[in-house]
Amino acid sequence: MMQVAQANLEVVRRIAHPLPIRSAPAFEAAVNFSGSYKQPVHRWFRYREGFSPSMMNMIREGERVYDPFCGCGTALIEAARKQVTAVGTDVNPLAVFVAATKAADYSIKDRRLFAKFARLAGCEDWGRAQAPSMPLLPKLFLPAVLDELLRIRAVIDTADEPAQNLLKLAWLSILEDCSNVFKEGNGLKYRSKRRAVGKYLEIPASVWINRHFGSDVRAFVRNRWDEATQAISEDLKLRPLHWKSPKVIEGSCLDRDTVLGVGEVDTAIFSPPYANRFDYFEAFKVELWMGGFVSTPAELAKLRKTSMRNNLTVRGRTDYEVPELEELLELMDPQSTSVRMGIKQTLRGYFEDVQKLALNLQACLRPGGRSICVVGNSAYAGVLIPTDTICAMIFQKAGLNVETVDVARHLTVSPQQRRVMSGDLLADMRESVVICTRQ
Repeated sequence: MMQVAQANLEVVRRIAHPLPIRSAPAFEAAVNFSGSYKQPVHRWFRYREGFSPSMMNMIREGERVYDPFCGCGTALIEAARKQVTAVGTDVNPLAVFVAATKAADYSIKDRRLFAKFARLAGCEDWGRAQAPSMPLLPKLFLPAVLDELLRIRAVIDTADEPAQNLLKLAWLSILEDCSNVFKEGNGLKYRSKRRAVGKYLEIPASVWINRHFGSDVRAFVRNRWDEATQAISEDLKLRPLHWKSPKVIEGSCLDRDTVLGVGEVDTAIFSPPYANRFDYFEAFKVELWMGGFVSTPAELAKLRKTSMRNNLTVRGRTDYEVPELEELLELMDPQSTSVRMGIKQTLRGYFEDVQKLALNLQACLRPGGRSICVVGNSAYAGVLIPTDTICAMIFQKAGLNVETVDVARHLTVSPQQRRVMSGDLLADMRESVVICTRQ
């Protein structure tokens, strides 16, 4: 075990040696979105991952900004606030809808219509919207909760755009809290189950329902709806009537034509999916189905195939090799669960996608333009994968000059990995900001 750790450390140090790596604690809060859930506009929808809005205050964005993985639109909204032209792309139609709706320009009429329909929703007999044909729907919502949600949705569907989009966003934002599941780790967990050593224990319905929803589940839904719409109304009052709305494109930044359609930019700022096996389509499948962004399992599977190959569900062989990565993969215990599940092929595919991204960024950045990438390292089968420095190396080979790899904060690993990894390796479990310049 010590020999593996030592060999792992040697490869990690060799990759890092020619790169300008420095400690940058000023970025610690900026690389994490979790502290931004109470900020105006950003609080409208809880997206799974992303950097803080404050990141945009720590960079020189220039006149035109591009976020290849725009997610819920953090960078786009902050650019609009500064009257900077911005473009975002994402393969997730839910993310595209959320980002575009949050960042759109709303007239006084739009705001009044939103407030009017927010009050009407669920208060009168407007009927009931049709439930999606999602296979797990009965397990995801209590009957009374689903009925209340669909009654609200029926009113939303009668409103005119763009007020309807704001109403739909508010509705989507309360689905998780109103459901029987919550996002945790690599997917969704049921509120009716409690984690125990090596298993999950069932919590009686009378206990967990009352604990989460209280005695009146319909009132719970109504309260969440009122809170969500009130937050949007309050934040719209703070927003100027006219601002520089960004362009949001549903498409992959790994696709050359999509990126060329973005045009030239001064800054690309982004946080790609980490090589952490998280399936973000799985985490947001409730919102995807309920929002009508997918209507069959095949459509969801098709979306998964468009995403960056950061998890085990995105298959497909690759001949792309990074010699240093291959050395690390050879050190992995072949009997470990992650290796048997195919993590080696996943990591090869992930870094091939990083290369595609780097080449596309090199094509859309203006001379002197900057690429700012927030990314975290990972560990599998007792082996550290230094994603930040491997990405920096790939960016460099694609023609970008690496200015710095700014180490923002330390990341934790699972107890299993901690038991088999040395202290020196654990010190390299980190989240970093890789800053490059197009020559």
